Amino acid sequence: MGNPYGCNNDLSSPYDISRLTFKEIEQEINRFPALVLPLGGCEPYGSGMPLGLPSRCSEAIALALSCRRRMLMAPALQYGCSTSFSAFGGTTGIKPRTLMNLLCEILRQFSRQGIRFVVIIDPLMDNGPALDEAKRRVTGSDRNLHIILIRLQQDERIVSFVRRRWGFPTGGRNEGVMRALGAFAGLNAAQSQNCGKKAIPTGWEERYRTWRRRGGDPQQLRKLFPEGCTEEAGGADDPEIGREIFEYIGAIIDESLAPLHQ
Repeated sequence: MGNPYGCNNDLSSPYDISRLTFKEIEQEINRFPALVLPLGGCEPYGSGMPLGLPSRCSEAIALALSCRRRMLMAPALQYGCSTSFSAFGGTTGIKPRTLMNLLCEILRQFSRQGIRFVVIIDPLMDNGPALDEAKRRVTGSDRNLHIILIRLQQDERIVSFVRRRWGFPTGGRNEGVMRALGAFAGLNAAQSQNCGKKAIPTGWEERYRTWRRRGGDPQQLRKLFPEGCTEEAGGADDPEIGREIFEYIGAIIDESLAPLHQ
């Protein structure tokens, strides 16, 4: 994978806490008390992409940030709120309350060790409420901890950028962003294919909203979107598009972190 920050692609960042001793980590915290936490997921984005797409995208961005900003990188949390897609083989996830409690515990422990800034890279559409609540609870009781949320599918800056440049539809999940980032990361399957219109039922937006209102049964979702897509993502498998999105996300994060280095 080409990386605009010149980092390796094997997650061997010198700031990866899973590769450091506790004393080395304490030294890094004393030098710069910041951490990037990538979230992952295990859910389908069309029949041509592996289920590890969300995790790989999140980890790649976290690695680039860790290298560029010389900040610690935590191991990825590989499961998120993907239970709506559990009818698709291999897909699994946790409930929003579980994710919220898990994040609260992790963030509070990092804070007790001296971490003052955490950047969370979120690749899933349905994690939002859990992340918002975790941030509210943790920062409400610990004013020394600052949390920056970067949502790959929900950040309006990213969505607007993609819409202006390539016109990807953004109803439901923003699959265009994720598939493009996956192409840039080299995740295309051997017989990769775009989510063609043939895989999307007519009037899918209203059907998707109705499915949500009625409780979001996974089996029904499988019937509505048998190819694992909820939007037309034609053209999104271009690695060059993924590179531009990757660089734009990096610029957003740099802007968010600029005050820490002033």
